[in-house]
Amino acid sequence: MVDTLPGAKRPGSALYAEFESGGFLIRRLTLSYLISATQVIGRAKGSDLGTASPSLLAMADPTAGPRGEASDREDPVRRGLQSATSRGAFSALPGSMVEVARIRRHFPAGRATVLSGPKATETSYKALSSRSGIIHLATHAVAADDQPFYSTLVLAPDDQAREDGYLQAYEIVRIPLRAELVVLSGCETAKGPLGRGEGLVGLVSAFLQAGARSVLATEWSLDESSAQLMPSFYEALMQGTGTAEALRRAKLDFLTKHLLMAGTEVSLAHPFFWAPFILIGPAD
Repeated sequence: MVDTLPGAKRPGSALYAEFESGGFLIRRLTLSYLISATQVIGRAKGSDLGTASPSLLAMADPTAGPRGEASDREDPVRRGLQSATSRGAFSALPGSMVEVARIRRHFPAGRATVLSGPKATETSYKALSSRSGIIHLATHAVAADDQPFYSTLVLAPDDQAREDGYLQAYEIVRIPLRAELVVLSGCETAKGPLGRGEGLVGLVSAFLQAGARSVLATEWSLDESSAQLMPSFYEALMQGTGTAEALRRAKLDFLTKHLLMAGTEVSLAHPFFWAPFILIGPAD
């Protein structure tokens, strides 16, 4: 969202450098979104993020191992994910490992649990999420617009616990959360159909219904460089800044950065790099 358009590109400047002069609303406004009336009713509760260091549960780059065969009773989304053609379709996410390592530095010793690869299991999420103040999930997501409560976060399987690693929205709702913030640092995690009287239905609404106060999600597929926004966000957050303002500051920081891509200097001021991140929940 802009109130003035970007200026003309200067000869010899970085690709997309003209966006550095764009009048983006985040330059003067702090933005957050509410997706249903129930969030308006619950806004009186203040955030605890600035008063004490919250505990962090971060899960990144889950190992995609073999998963069990689905029975006829399984939902159609899970059957499709477990099919032979889908196995191995989820690429590794090495950038997410770097992301959570940088985030971890902003939490005191003993206040962060970071699980990656084969340890980032659905079993671990179900065991640890209910007592975590912040939950950060850097993993693949699968939106199911026709059946939104089958929307899925892809974690690592755990054969011993008979968990296939597909954490679906209807499972998320069943695990009560006390988290002030859930961060879904995957592609298109904010997607979902609009339900009459419910707002957007899918992964975001599942975490909110489970008890999370706010969810930070994404509206389109991420370039790996966009994951660099997260450390700036957590740095501001752990300094006591409100969640929405912390996200705003991280985006403003992005507007000043350049990155070398395939030998070309690129300005990260283009909205593609920072605009997909949105906060659903109260702004404080």
